[in-house]
Amino acid sequence: MSTEVAITRYWADWEQVLSGDGVVTIDASGLRSTCSSGATTGRGYMRKYLPARPGEKVTFSFLARRISGEPQASIDYPVAGTSQGVVDIDSDEFQEYELSYIIPYTTNESSDYMQCTVGTFTTPAGACEIVNPRIKVDNASQGFLRAWCVGLIALTRTAGVTTATLNTGFINCGILGVAYSSGTKKLTVTTLKTVNLSLRMKPILSAEFTNDLLPEIVAKAGRYDPVAGDFEVQFSDGTATFVDINALMADGEISYLSVWAMGL
Repeated sequence: MSTEVAITRYWADWEQVLSGDGVVTIDASGLRSTCSSGATTGRGYMRKYLPARPGEKVTFSFLARRISGEPQASIDYPVAGTSQGVVDIDSDEFQEYELSYIIPYTTNESSDYMQCTVGTFTTPAGACEIVNPRIKVDNASQGFLRAWCVGLIALTRTAGVTTATLNTGFINCGILGVAYSSGTKKLTVTTLKTVNLSLRMKPILSAEFTNDLLPEIVAKAGRYDPVAGDFEVQFSDGTATFVDINALMADGEISYLSVWAMGL
């Protein structure tokens, strides 16, 4: 199994590390990081911690260009500052850089960890620009969730009847159909079927209203049917019984519900 664990392209989920005259600047888009330091005691870099699990191969890649000096990137293990791989950012034009490390089977999962760093973090001073950071884990020894389905559903009341439709203006995948019944007070979401009922492959289900309408109502997802590939969403106002969304809306009103199912 392999998975990308940092694929947003944004630097928001990375930590900035500064000391001395080190500087890190993230542009307005959040996509471009500029790291620099002048004095030999300065540090200006981005870092991300990862758990260390035996046998996993961690690959850190990114696009970067050198502005000055000797910026670098590294993978550290078993703690920060213990470099197992270092690459010099030595091109004045944007270039793809990559380095990998396989975590040994002797690792202590209670204390050891990985650190990916890029910028200026050793004695040489310098500056660089970095975009599109990616961290990939191969031979994963612990499951990573993936989306079985995800989407935004519009519940629209017209002429006294509420119908459900998949809002195609937003990201969606894996949803084959949606239907709402006032009689049962249930929204049915049809998605992919489980291959074998004896296998524990059923996804984890979630549903949540947006803040457009009905902020006091809580959506609850469950009752996954692996034969049909369906799961149900019902709605609670905090009482002991579920409520009918149709009775809570006026004609012309629309409530939006995000649903997703996560599995291996």
